[in-house]
Amino acid sequence: MDMSGSMISDEKLNRIKAILQKIILNVHVNKDKLAVIGFKGKDSEVIIPNTKRPNSFLNKLDSITVGGTTPMAAGLKKGLEVLKKDLNKEEYIPMLMILSDGVTNVSLERSNINSNVNKISKSLKYNNSSGKSKEYKSNKMIISNPIKDALTVGEEIAKYNIHTVIVNFEKEKNKGRSINKELVFITGGNFYDLEILGDKLSKDIFEVEGVDTNSMSFGSFKSDLSDMVLEKIIDYERDKI
Repeated sequence: MDMSGSMISDEKLNRIKAILQKIILNVHVNKDKLAVIGFKGKDSEVIIPNTKRPNSFLNKLDSITVGGTTPMAAGLKKGLEVLKKDLNKEEYIPMLMILSDGVTNVSLERSNINSNVNKISKSLKYNNSSGKSKEYKSNKMIISNPIKDALTVGEEIAKYNIHTVIVNFEKEKNKGRSINKELVFITGGNFYDLEILGDKLSKDIFEVEGVDTNSMSFGSFKSDLSDMVLEKIIDYERDKI
């Protein structure tokens, strides 16, 4: 789950909570297992540990926060680690669902180093005769290649033949290169855009005279439609595997 600050915080926070509630209830009804990994800032975090009783973590959703940069590679890597453990047990068939706009800007090196970056920078500064220039080049190396890192983890996911589903739940904005479709190609997965699907469904339903599709009430209803679409996506992908 992408929990970075690429949307207005309150709007995205409420959207994430609604999506996770829908997923948790769907998993509970179908007696699956669920782990939820969130990524934001410089690293990923476990929101819900791998469990057969995800509904017992519903109250944990109240403590979720959003904001910061997008360490997508770190989130993918953590998700892969969780799924690999279940692969060895052969009790469940793993499925990786990535909920993100696909715009990543934090590399694995930066995620792994985190608080040590300043220490490394100071060491380079005092131990190198070229001074600031070398420090700048080294720091650039540390934070580079977030896209390459995410796609490399995607290749690792493909090696384990993990069924992958990518869902964009954010409104389309020109804020950088999205790698969602590249990840789909690499992993052999499927891609869905909830906004586009929700728009299409709402227009099909309300293609009648006198309905204000720009009203707040209609916007709320369209969001409900998107949540319904997400549940259908989960059911469809479950049937496929």
